[in-house]
Parts: sequence; structure tokens; C-alpha cells
Amino acid sequence: MKGSKYHNYPEKRLFRRRSCTDILCLALFIGCLAGWVCLGYFAVRTTPPNELFAPTDYRNRRCGYDDGVKDRPYVLYFDLLECVPPKASIFQCHTTRVCVSECPKENFYLKQHLNNFYDARSLRNKLICKDDFDKSKIRDKESAMKAIESKECAEWYLESKPVYRRCLYDCIELYKPDFIVTYLNEKPENVTQLTNTHLHFDTVYYHVLNSITDKDTIFRLAINKESDEFRSKIEKWEKSEISGAVGRQFFDASKFVAEFGHAIFQDLTIIWPWILIHVCGAAIISFFYIIIMRWISGILVWLSVFSSIGLLSYSKHRIHLAIELIKEGSKAVMCSWSAVVFPLFLWLLQLIFIAYAILLFAYLINSGIPVKRVKGLIESSECICHNGYVENSSCDEKTFDKYCHRINSNDIPCSTAKCVFSNEETKKQSIYFHLYNLFMIFWCLFFVSGFGQMVLASTFSTYYWTFNKDNLPVFMVGGSVWKVIRYHLGTVSLGSLLLALCNWIRVIIEYIYYYINKYDNCLIKFIKCCCSCFFWLLNAFLKFLNKNAYVMCAIHGKNFCTSAKIAFELLSRNILRVIILDRVTNFLFFLGKVTVTTCVGIIAFYFFTNPVPSIEDILNQEKRYKVDYYFVPMIIICAAGYFISSLFFKVYSMAVDTLFLCARKYI
Repeated sequence: MKGSKYHNYPEKRLFRRRSCTDILCLALFIGCLAGWVCLGYFAVRTTPPNELFAPTDYRNRRCGYDDGVKDRPYVLYFDLLECVPPKASIFQCHTTRVCVSECPKENFYLKQHLNNFYDARSLRNKLICKDDFDKSKIRDKESAMKAIESKECAEWYLESKPVYRRCLYDCIELYKPDFIVTYLNEKPENVTQLTNTHLHFDTVYYHVLNSITDKDTIFRLAINKESDEFRSKIEKWEKSEISGAVGRQFFDASKFVAEFGHAIFQDLTIIWPWILIHVCGAAIISFFYIIIMRWISGILVWLSVFSSIGLLSYSKHRIHLAIELIKEGSKAVMCSWSAVVFPLFLWLLQLIFIAYAILLFAYLINSGIPVKRVKGLIESSECICHNGYVENSSCDEKTFDKYCHRINSNDIPCSTAKCVFSNEETKKQSIYFHLYNLFMIFWCLFFVSGFGQMVLASTFSTYYWTFNKDNLPVFMVGGSVWKVIRYHLGTVSLGSLLLALCNWIRVIIEYIYYYINKYDNCLIKFIKCCCSCFFWLLNAFLKFLNKNAYVMCAIHGKNFCTSAKIAFELLSRNILRVIILDRVTNFLFFLGKVTVTTCVGIIAFYFFTNPVPSIEDILNQEKRYKVDYYFVPMIIICAAGYFISSLFFKVYSMAVDTLFLCARKYI
């Protein structure tokens, strides 16, 4: 900006001798960061990486690793249908899990065996039960049904394959006509005949997964291969309301998704270089848009407010100031072009913190100190325990059988009283670690964001207070990074701490409300709504205050509280200018994002709707590749273009805000 009124103070003011600010808060941040790293070290030490995603059984033992199940690396679900929505959520599965040495290689249904019951030993060998259940108790049909009703054994299971050490039957096969071949062992021509007569198997899938009352008949017929009765059953279902539409629609949808996904994957493997080229084009367009803003900003702004004559006449000078700041901001960004690229490194750093927090969360879930307690001793009338073992007391599983045995025999261990894991104790110990992990990820993310804002503010304030632009430092961003690291990391730590606390409390409130929401209390909903509104407003205010405090700290080199006070007083005196500047810049930046996204979208549309040459095609001069679903790369390119332009315009916005505070401070 030209004019002596903007430059009444010597540029040495910015480069005066500085001192470290908010050192105590920086020390607190370093200490908490060290604690976060130590927590990760503790989690890794207690849970080796290969045990991280190990499946657990009904006693919370990790299959293949913990005592008693080291030779059984896989987990089997008693009723996998209980894990299918809507019966279960994505993180819950209300069925018994047991560790097994291998996944089932055959189909089993208890009632089918009971109908032909002749050998209890054979039945016991086929049954999959809990570890603490004595299979020798199964001697007849009644004892077998009792074991199923008490959920000590699995009622049925199918041939399964290990998927991440979980025994799952191949649901994809249930979508295909091969399902009939697999479970009925029919000839292919018979399957074709069934298909041609519209006797689709999808009704079987529908009834099985939704656990209809006739599920017993389905499994019995499928395993016994009673094909005639099976066909008649399908014919009845075909005539019913529930059989036809739902099953076929699900089958058609799953088939379309599979084909669609395969085609998209094939397209992306060939055209990914062109997607990267278009993304780079979005960055170039954003860069040039910022350059030309110094010439077209006035035209765009006046056109946008031309219809508001009253506002225009009242705010003419303020809008003119906003236009001048936008023009000057474009010059400032061009004089320090590395500032445009700088946020990319901060974004990558934030991704690293997020990845660490997610990994630590996964480790903490599996690294809780196992607390084992005595369970089932009160209900037992045949057991006696020594060594101070009583119901719910802590115990050692390795020595439990030595001190707890049957009353009439010291050598026979108890069958009802056991030393088992206590899930409640484990959760209570780990919840504090999870809260700490959540707080630290918030603090680190806001710290990185605040560090970037402080560096950019220092860069653009250096541009403003350097009157002779020929004397601008060559590496303004590098110098600003060093200055912030050397003097003002404590200020960034304090500002990010306030934001982290605010968002941490917001998440805790949402978490608490999730558990008490079932009571459907109007007062609870009202309190939650008030708290959410308050912390949302507080979060928005702190973000606004922090940003301007960082700018004033970059100019004066004072601590956070002093800088925030100066910035708040300055903005309060110029509230109308702040509002107009904010509205004008938001409009222009939104227009810029739309322009960039539209340009790359149009280019991508005309490029991918025609045959696209792959890199190999260009080298070998072969035929071009026709993209099956051109809108997929278009969506990817438009999303990437919007993201890139947002990063660019955040830098531009920081330049405008910094120049505004610099100008208003000494006018």
C-alpha cells in the first residue's frame, strides 16, 4: 500500500530485539508431548505389533497369544448372523466367540444330527463349545439341546475361511447360483434349470441372513441335500411377498457394485498419471488466480455489491480499503511464493500426528493390563477355594486350579468357578489413556495450525514493514520459521492449548450424551444443546482471537495475552471494517475456489470423455484407452482441485488479515 500514512514508523520496529514468550506453556507442551510418546512406548511394549489386531474370545483372551489359547490362532462366532446389521452395529457383535485351531471345513447343524442321533461321541467331536464346558456331559439329545440353549456350544456353523484370523463363510458365494451347487451338490444343468424357471437362490440368502423362523428348514434341507423339498420351498417363497423383490434387488445391487468397483479400479490404474497432471493444473490455476487478483479484485467486488446501493454509499471507503488490502495481499504472496507451498508441509505433519494417534488408539485397546477375577464361585456348590480366593477377588490363572478344586477331590479342578478376565477393570484403566490421547491429538493439530499461522503472519508483516521491497529477504518464510521456533513457540502452545481444551470438552460432552440419550429426557437434551452451542461459539471465538493474536505477536514479539489484548482492542475499534473485509474476502475466495474447481472439472470432462492415452500408449504409439466411468476421475480431480485451492487461499487470507492489522495499528 502506498501513502505515507501507512508507513509512519520505521521498519526496525519489526526487527527489534525479541525475547522468548510464554516459556512455561512451551515447557508444558514439551512435557505432555514426551508423555504422549512414552504412552506409545508403553502400549507397544505391552502389545507387540503382531498381536495388535489379534481376535479375542468370550473371555477376552487373544487367540494364538494368551495362555490357554496359544495353539488356537483363529476365532469362530457361534452365530455370525448376530453380527449382521441391523442386529448389531459396526463395532458390536452380540454372540459368543471361541478360539479354534482351524476354521470349520464342513457344514454343521445340530438338529440335523439329532434327527439321526446314534453316536454321542461323534456329535461331541463335531460340536464347538466354550473352553470351560465339559463335553462329556453330552450323552443324549436333551443334554445337547441344553448346551445349545445355555449358549455353551454353537448350534450351527458353515465351511469357513480365515479372514484376518476370523472364521467367516464366503458371503459372496451366497450371491451366486454356485451357492446351490455348494450346498445341494446338484448338477450344473439342474442349477441352470432352476435359474431359468426363476427359482432364484436369493430367497435363501434373504431368509438366512434375516434369521426367519424357517431358518431351521433351510439349513436342514441344504445340508441333507433334499433337493425336491428344497425346490418346493423356494416355489412357495417365490409366490410370497417377501421372497422375490428384496432378494433379487440385493443380488442385482451386489453384482452391480462388484462390476462397478472392478471397472473403476481398472480405470484408475491406467489413468492415474493424468489425474495427477490435472491436480497440478489446479494448483497452477490457483496460483495464477492469486496473481491476477491485484487487477480484477476491484471489478469483482464492485460488481458483487452493485445491487446494494445503500450499503455501497455507507461503506464505500471501507470497501475501498478491502480492495486495496486484497491487491496488496496478492503482491505479498507473490513476493514470498514459498508461503503458498509451506502449508503442504504442515498438512503432512498433521497427517503424521493423526496416524500416530490412530495407531496408539489401536494399541491401547489391546494393551490394557489384564485384571483377572474369580467368577462363578457363589453359584457353585461343588467347589472350595483357598489362598484367600473369594468371588470377584483378583486371581492368577496359572495357580487358580491349585487352590480351587472340587470339595471331594484336590486333583479335579472346578468346572463352574473360573479365573477370568474382568473387562470392566481393563476399560477403567485404559479410559484415561484414551482421553489423554484424544487431548494430545487436538493439541498437536492446533499447534501445527497455529505454528503455520504465526509463520505466515511473520512473513507478511516483514513484507509490509520493509518499505523498500528490493531489500526483502530472499528466504522470508525460512527466516520466519526460525524466528517463531526461536522465540514464539510458547505463544503458539498457549493458543493451541485453549483450542484443544475447548474441543476436548466438546467431544467428552458428546460422548456422555451418547450414553445418556437412551433416557429421552428433555432436560438432558436442553442442557446438551446449550453446552454444544456455547462451546461451538467459544471455539469460533478462540480461533478468531488466536489468529489475530499470532499476527500481533509476530509484529511486536509480545506474549499471547498481551498480543490478544492488543488485537482485540484494535479489532473492536474497527469492527465495521473487519466485518466488511471478512465478507468481501470470503466472497472472493469462494469465487476463486469455484473458478478453480470448475476449470479443472471442465478440462477433465473433455479429456476423459474421449479415449485417453496411457503412458505406455504414448511410448508405444498404441490405441488409446476408453474410460468406462469418466465421472470418477472427474470427482477425484474436482475434490483435489478444491482442496489445493483452499490451501492457497488460506495463505492469501492470512496475508490480507496480517496487512489489515499492520495498517490499522499505526493509522
